[in-house]
Amino acid sequence: MNQLLILIVTLIFSNQHQGSSYRTEGAKPIDTVKIVGAIKTQFAAIDSKRKLYALYEPRVKEDGILLTGFYEGTVLRMINTIYYTESSRTESDLYVNETGIFFIYSKVFEYMSPLSVDPKGTTKSITENWYYFNNEEMIKWVSAKKVKPAGSEEFILKKDAFKAEFKKTKNLFSDFTVLRKVR
Repeated sequence: MNQLLILIVTLIFSNQHQGSSYRTEGAKPIDTVKIVGAIKTQFAAIDSKRKLYALYEPRVKEDGILLTGFYEGTVLRMINTIYYTESSRTESDLYVNETGIFFIYSKVFEYMSPLSVDPKGTTKSITENWYYFNNEEMIKWVSAKKVKPAGSEEFILKKDAFKAEFKKTKNLFSDFTVLRKVR
């Protein structure tokens, strides 16, 4: 579990196509602008109920990693991850619908000095990332308010890594017997 979380956080931490369509391999072009608009609507609906959801976390915890699943009844709506390193903290919300993870919002806080030197974790910089997915295929990535080109090597590597890890991530929260209710 630790390796999976480290990979997810690393993908989010590490630093698209602005047009109205995006072509996935062997598929028809999709209307990226329309899909991103729908994602923003779904995100807002889930986020507006954030305080109403039941919270669950894995019974087994890893050092430096906090995971929380947000449930509406028995339906997973969001996974919140907080990952601490000696020099940074990454907070991410993975939004889930019937097709899977459709949006990730992530903030990376880089510290001025390692925590061993400055235990307060004085922040040097904050980088926000927005990842948009269509059927768990990344279609747009905005980092520090700049769209990353969909054809770039960085975009493709991150897209492939996310795709490989989504099933494992969702599986962490699919069995209530291995979760502890927080609220």
